[in-house]
Amino acid sequence: FNYGTAAQQQQVVVAQVQVQLQPNLWEMMHQIAKKEGVLQLWHGTWSSLLLVSNPAIQYFLYEQIRVWVLGIKNDRQLRRRRRLGRGVGGREADGGSGPSLLQLTAMEAFAFGALSKTVATVVTYPLQLAQVLIRLRNNELKNNTAVPDRSGRMSKEGEQPQPRPSPGETNDTKEYNGMVDCLYQQYTRGGYRSLFQGMNSKLLQTVLSAAFTFLTYEQTLALVGKVIESNSA
Repeated sequence: FNYGTAAQQQQVVVAQVQVQLQPNLWEMMHQIAKKEGVLQLWHGTWSSLLLVSNPAIQYFLYEQIRVWVLGIKNDRQLRRRRRLGRGVGGREADGGSGPSLLQLTAMEAFAFGALSKTVATVVTYPLQLAQVLIRLRNNELKNNTAVPDRSGRMSKEGEQPQPRPSPGETNDTKEYNGMVDCLYQQYTRGGYRSLFQGMNSKLLQTVLSAAFTFLTYEQTLALVGKVIESNSA
């Protein structure tokens, strides 16, 4: 009898049973609605809607910079054509092609994409931080199994009862009363810098991703424009 094989089979059976016991999406939604109310299914929607402003700011700023730069390039191209004796939108007398489609260079697209994402992240980062802190605090309170001590206060099982806070101290384990309360508590603890705690790693992640995304977009747009120009010629 191979005890090792039997143990492995037992582990597989236990894992399969655990997977089967885990509720699916609809069962979890039903449990939340039954235990906490139907409105809890939309808990945190307001903060998520506020974070929609991040891509809105990003794409709006990128498009504004793009239009501004292409406008400068277009003015330069028109002045150059006038100096060479061309019409504003016509063709050369010797049968040359008309004005070419203006596009951003790869370096410009990379830089403008990074800049727009940086501004959007800096503006909305306190909202993202508050959302994360609220989730962490809620999970901490849910996982904190507590028992009352002699004074009536709650302490974790297996730990010594915590002393009562002095009148000047605050309890940092209470639940946040919304995003505004979370940002206010964070500000009172560390000032403006605490509202942007951990932003460097966030910028490194999102800015590079956005920069390469816009770089790929502009290069693809330029390639498609060249194909259309060659087919229409």
